[in-house]
Amino acid sequence: WLGAVVELDGVLLSNKEADQRTAWLMAAEELGKTPPLKFQLDRAVNARNDVAVSEIFHWAREPSAVRRMSEVKENIFRNLQADKVDVLQPGMVEFLNTLHEADAPVCVASTRPRADVQSALAAAGVEHLSEHLVAAEDFYDRLDLYNYASTLIERPPVRCVVFGTSNAHIEGAHDAGMKCVVVPGPCQPTYELGSADLVLRDVSRLSFVNLKNLFANEQGVEPQTQLEEDESVDAISF
Repeated sequence: WLGAVVELDGVLLSNKEADQRTAWLMAAEELGKTPPLKFQLDRAVNARNDVAVSEIFHWAREPSAVRRMSEVKENIFRNLQADKVDVLQPGMVEFLNTLHEADAPVCVASTRPRADVQSALAAAGVEHLSEHLVAAEDFYDRLDLYNYASTLIERPPVRCVVFGTSNAHIEGAHDAGMKCVVVPGPCQPTYELGSADLVLRDVSRLSFVNLKNLFANEQGVEPQTQLEEDESVDAISF
């Protein structure tokens, strides 16, 4: 009766935020633009390339110029990733199998182009573990992304859980009326993630029961994010 929306980078596969930031800085230099500020990069790594170019960095508004600059950045990012092996995050395959056994549909989400996402899933050998995919071509912002994912997996937003890595994922999920479980990135301070419904070091000890407990307050019961000692979730408390 619930569904999962899983962010590709940082949750399912290795975190690529550092290379995304580097790609934008290198693109700015190549395009002769002022280097983005940190708060702009924070937004850009969670946005589509064209939205970052036109609305975050304000580099261009004309569609062909926006498209060209977006492609420059994406090509730089691909080159940075070319010699790196994409690693599955700990426990994700087992957890996705658990969701399948519980008839909980899964949608993979990414701000990257669809062809790149499909290639990444195929290279990692996990394309069969997700029935649905939302990529850069399918949405405008996070709220749009998560609402579309909810439609694809045929679950109402209030019965969806987003698995993300940052406050952008938390805010987008909550704006859509969804729960959010966060697996922090290597450089993400956990104290900044206090608005998440659950924060985990990894999903290897997260069970389907734990996910259902996130919805316990629907019956007037406070959510329980820990099981008995032998089945406890390695959650981060605040």
